Order: sequence, then structure tokens, then C-alpha cells
Amino acid sequence: MQTHAVTVPVITPVPIECTFWPEDDGWKGACIELGVAVPGGNFEEAKKNVEKALQEYISAVLRDRGAKIAAQTETESANYAPRDSIAFMLHSFQP
Repeated sequence: MQTHAVTVPVITPVPIECTFWPEDDGWKGACIELGVAVPGGNFEEAKKNVEKALQEYISAVLRDRGAKIAAQTETESANYAPRDSIAFMLHSFQP
């Protein structure tokens, strides 16, 4: 029996501490650690907006990281020059 790998998105909640406070025109929510801050008309809206902003922020970080890894892999592949292994071993051999 042959096995196959399957790649699927997995959504996992990650608790992140955020701060919420009232302002004259509603509420504001922020995650200071990540530099994310958004307004909301009320507390629930501010909380929902923070959740959405954090999801977008984390998705962008992961996309950027993936792009950097892909670019690094391409560079390494372009710099790889396969050698004739037997000729290389004979040339490197020092009795």
C-alpha cells in the first residue's frame, strides 16, 4: 500500500492578550506586542475588529516568511553546481 501526504489548512486559535478602552466615539482595541490597533463602535465590534486585524496580520507574516524561504531556496538552487562525483572524488583523493 502506498501512502500519500495531504496538505490542508488548519485553523488554530492562538490566545493573544489585547487591551480595550472606551474613547469618545466608541471603543479601541490593541495588541501592543504586534502593533495592531483598531477602533469599534462598541466593545464587541472593537473585539471583532481586533480578531480580524490579528488574523490578517499573522497571515501576512506567514506569507512573507514563505516568500522569503522560497526566494532563499531558489537562490541556493541557482548556486548549486552538480559535480561529476567520481571525477571530484578522484581529484580530491590524497593517498
